[in-house]
Amino acid sequence: MKNYRIDYANLNNYSIADCGLFGKAMEAAITGRRCKSAGKVDWTHNRVRFEVKTGAGELGDANGARLLKGSAYVIYCPVPIADADGYIDLTKQEAFVLTREAFLASLAEAGAIREKTSTAGKRKVTIQTFWNRKQNKPHGALLYRLLDALYENCECTLEEMIEEEA
Repeated sequence: MKNYRIDYANLNNYSIADCGLFGKAMEAAITGRRCKSAGKVDWTHNRVRFEVKTGAGELGDANGARLLKGSAYVIYCPVPIADADGYIDLTKQEAFVLTREAFLASLAEAGAIREKTSTAGKRKVTIQTFWNRKQNKPHGALLYRLLDALYENCECTLEEMIEEEA
C-alpha cells in the first residue's frame, strides 16, 4: 500500500459510466494492482484475506451460501470521493476495516441488507442503495445509521491501517 492515489479515469477496461468504477479504483489503490473478478478474494495481506467494498452492491448469493465468501475482513468505504483531478486518495476516504461478521452485523443493524433478483434471474443479497447520484446526497437516514454502526463495530479505519503500514 505504497501508492495511495489512483487516477480512476485511467484504469484499463473501465469507463466513467461504470457504476462500480470507484470501487474498482479503491481496490486497485489498496492492492496495488487491477481488481479481481467477482467472487474472488480481493486482497491477501499478512495471510489475512480482505474484501474491498464501496457504496452499495452485491454481497453474495441468497441461496444460503456464505456472504463475502473467503474473506476474514472487509475494507468498506460507503461513499468514495474523488478530487477535482479525478483521483481517489486513500488517506482522504472515510473507510472502515471490520471483520466479515462485524461488517454484516453493521449492515443488518442499519437496515442496509436486502435481497433482490439479478438480471440473470439469480437471488442475490445486496447492500441497500443509499446514495442519490443525481442530487449527490444520501437518500435519507440510512447512510447515517450505517455510519453509526460502522464506527461502533470497526477494528480501525483505513487511514489508521495505512499509518500502521508506514
